[in-house]
Amino acid sequence: MPVELIVADDCSTDGTTRIAASFGARILTGPLPLLDARVQAARASSTGSVVLLDSDQILRPGVLHRSVAMLETFDALVLAETSCPPSTWMSALFAADKRLVHHLSGHHLSPSGGLLPRVFKREVLLHALNALPDPVRRVAVAQDHAIIWSEVAKITTSVGIVPNAVLHEEMTTLAELWRKYFRWGAGLPSLFETAPEYRQMTHRAVRARLHRGDAPTGDFLRSMALLAIKTLPYGLGFAYGKAVQWRGE
Repeated sequence: MPVELIVADDCSTDGTTRIAASFGARILTGPLPLLDARVQAARASSTGSVVLLDSDQILRPGVLHRSVAMLETFDALVLAETSCPPSTWMSALFAADKRLVHHLSGHHLSPSGGLLPRVFKREVLLHALNALPDPVRRVAVAQDHAIIWSEVAKITTSVGIVPNAVLHEEMTTLAELWRKYFRWGAGLPSLFETAPEYRQMTHRAVRARLHRGDAPTGDFLRSMALLAIKTLPYGLGFAYGKAVQWRGE
């Protein structure tokens, strides 16, 4: 099956563009904020189906064929994920959280849940992306994929799940988590100022994570521990972002 590979690169310095180009990828150069990177890549595509992947996700063999077949029935698809074998306590927490979210798929397969579609019929995705104001695209770092899903959900609720689709390379250290979630938190004040409705979307997403359902006790407790650990850098990042706003006013 022919595959069109597009890499939206936000000024990386680790050889990403060279490696991607060696596999025949089309490179979109930055700076590209995370949401805008997805928008630009989708618009640059020319196929009937679009898959949005992150650099820490690995597609299992045959997933694209299965996804295209399922798009005959659905408008969007969640790629069911399994964490790579944990190597540290941090990656073990992420693995438990991922198991919990997929176990509670009936609860999390909603715009406020933790399962986010990654595969779309192109016309549906572009319709949703074109509804996003340019200022939102330029400032959204955290919640980028949730924003896309919230717009897609306004068009269609026809969403399926592709089983056993992706291996996820989880964060392995507290320092790595701290850097990422601080950066995401720092971007939220600008997003909330630009589009206040996303404040409520973020709050609903956090509340959805508190749902226990019939999940195994161990996975639920590890998921709650991970949520608690994320809260500190996320909150401090948010405070930093607010301080930057105040200094600029």
